[in-house]
Amino acid sequence: MIYVEQKTGYEDGDNFNINIIGVYQVNCDDVDERYKNFMINKAKNLGIVINPYWLNIMDKDLYHYDMSLKEYKRREKEWSHILNKITIGYFIIKILGGSKLKYKEIIDY
Repeated sequence: MIYVEQKTGYEDGDNFNINIIGVYQVNCDDVDERYKNFMINKAKNLGIVINPYWLNIMDKDLYHYDMSLKEYKRREKEWSHILNKITIGYFIIKILGGSKLKYKEIIDY
């Protein structure tokens, strides 16, 4: 299966843009589900609860009330480093054994 990693956002007010980060080929068709489960397990190993959709760490007062603020901030920072390192592209290549493909982005005017 071919996967396209992209970032979306707004630029200059209402203009919506999509940036392609990478194109990957891997021998499974459920990469998004595998990635989500992998990241949830990483968070459990770190002792934190994350939002399974956005993968952000959940609120200290509601989900991590047993941690001190200092400990919460430390784990929040550690989780941020994990999210920056283990992107979907990294996961496809390093964990699932997929490969990154060459591509050329063509804009249709």
